[in-house]
Amino acid sequence: MIEAVGVLALMGGVFGAVLAVAAKKFEIQVDERIPTILAILPGANCGACGYPGCAALAEAIVENSAPINACVVAQPHAYSLIANIMSDVAVPVAARKVAQLKCCQPLTEASKLYEYQGVADCHLAVTMFNGSRLCNYGCFGLGSCAKACPFHAITIGTDGLPKIDHALCTGCGVCVNDCPQFILALENASQEVHIRCNNLDRGKAAMDVCPQACISCSLCVKACPEQAISMTAYKNGGSLPKIDGVKCVQCGLCVEKCPRKCIFICPPVNGAPPTVDQNKSTGCAACGLCGEH
Repeated sequence: MIEAVGVLALMGGVFGAVLAVAAKKFEIQVDERIPTILAILPGANCGACGYPGCAALAEAIVENSAPINACVVAQPHAYSLIANIMSDVAVPVAARKVAQLKCCQPLTEASKLYEYQGVADCHLAVTMFNGSRLCNYGCFGLGSCAKACPFHAITIGTDGLPKIDHALCTGCGVCVNDCPQFILALENASQEVHIRCNNLDRGKAAMDVCPQACISCSLCVKACPEQAISMTAYKNGGSLPKIDGVKCVQCGLCVEKCPRKCIFICPPVNGAPPTVDQNKSTGCAACGLCGEH
């Protein structure tokens, strides 16, 4: 009995030594900068940077395959910390961007083809005659953007349109990429004048489906004293105004002249991006399939 125990102990010692040598021999060296940068990143794992998570982004930054400011939801001082780790002198600082809605006609007042009673998902609704609205470019109000937002910055209002809380919006762009109607866009937080229409049809066709649709009249272009507005033409025959945020002085003349009232002037979004709570899981890209945001 004692001999058997001794043999087992000896075998255990031999196997342990072999495993220790193997572990040392096949050890994978991890660049110590990766966990350091990972600790600086917000830990949102939102996927807005194009990588599956913050750990993958940290590794890409160390490998110089991603810029130090690739994380769009990080605080500005985080870029400086990462730059110091990577020994970069220049720290690129981009203007803060937030999501803005490009539809102003309330779903409760919109003309409809039918009453949608299916699953509350915009991607499903768009497969059914391109949604229930008579306007092919309007918001469905089914809340896919709210479900997609990793930071819970979007809710659906009583009028059926998304309401964006810019105090929570980090400008990650997940909602913009998720919207099948392309009615969300990232714009500079300092911009006050916004085009709230996305109808790409020619004047009368747009007018027939929505009382607030842009009809490409170009009165806003003519009214702007700073020549900050231009018209962008689309293949459907219509065109939409585009505002140059650098030239725009927020005078509001375009808002007054617009006969369709689809140009709005709003207070600018002040302050730095919100701090992301690393203790609160925001999910990967918040696709909604797992239901754990």
